[in-house]
Amino acid sequence: TIAFLIAAAATGTGGRIERRLGAQAATAVVAGILLILTILLIAVVTRFREIQIIPSQRYGTNVLSGPENEWKPVIIGNPSGTTRRMSILELGNMTRWKEIRRRNRLTGLEGY
Repeated sequence: TIAFLIAAAATGTGGRIERRLGAQAATAVVAGILLILTILLIAVVTRFREIQIIPSQRYGTNVLSGPENEWKPVIIGNPSGTTRRMSILELGNMTRWKEIRRRNRLTGLEGY
């Protein structure tokens, strides 16, 4: 329902711009808006920050070996290193990577 209202508003605005500026200029305005939105999407999705996921002292060892009561880090899959590149969307407090870092004692928030 909200998407329908946004689409209706965009259609009405596009028609008003086309009548005021002409078809060619209105097409250029819409293309410019789409270009800006595309650049923003690429900026949000690009992985730019290197974050440590696995504690350095446990990397390369068999984490499942050792005494039963010993702390073992959380490892998902077969990692190729101790760090991972992350985008803005993966850096939030509610992501699975934040929980993995907390359980691996890398955030300083073990007490909560």
